[in-house]
Amino acid sequence: MIYFPLPVYEQTHVNTPEMTFRHNHWNYAFTLIELLVVVAIIAILASLLLPALSQAKAQAIRTTCANNQKQLITGSLLYASDWQDHLPHPNWDFDPFVTGWVCRPPFLKPETNIMTGAVWPYASSFPIFRCPLDRTNTPAFRSRRQKYTSYIMNGSVCGYSIAQKEGFKVSQFRPDDIIMWQADERSPGDFNDASSTPNEGITRIHNEGTTVGIVGGSVEYIKIINFNKEVVRRPSRLWNNP
Repeated sequence: MIYFPLPVYEQTHVNTPEMTFRHNHWNYAFTLIELLVVVAIIAILASLLLPALSQAKAQAIRTTCANNQKQLITGSLLYASDWQDHLPHPNWDFDPFVTGWVCRPPFLKPETNIMTGAVWPYASSFPIFRCPLDRTNTPAFRSRRQKYTSYIMNGSVCGYSIAQKEGFKVSQFRPDDIIMWQADERSPGDFNDASSTPNEGITRIHNEGTTVGIVGGSVEYIKIINFNKEVVRRPSRLWNNP
């Protein structure tokens, strides 16, 4: 009698959909420690990048301010070239019969009143008259008499006198004399008109300093401490009354 061995079947493993899901789930899931490590890395990168981004934004705004004043100074000098070297009147006081660099007063008219100013034909753009950081929704801003511009012209251009009805000549100043800066936004009184004396102060928006306009046609960034040194000295680049 012949015997034939019975076939031996190896047990095979069959993956059901549920088992496949569990297998993949355990292969690709993060542990709590791994998640915490990732979060910590992201936090470190953010702490390194955010100050740099903030600084870059501040620099961009400062550049915009410098460009604004550059255009306003250039407009003032173009005016002077058409008016026998006389700079535009700095809007010292509120005389409605005197056209100043910003406008012909009063200052309570709508913003379009800037179009009556001496500089407008040479710098015809409303945005260049205001710093991007000069907020218009603050109590201090609402208390200003003059809301047209963040920048003011040095009253030395008319000798700090309401009797002087035109600006002095460019040639009467030194080339590095400062005739424009951004006024202190915390002090509404500095915006009673569109000019100031140097000791009324400058903006604090740009942290340690601000851009100033030079009678020679350039602009420069000056730190508050150096601005104040010029305020103390007389005569100086600020106290430059011809």
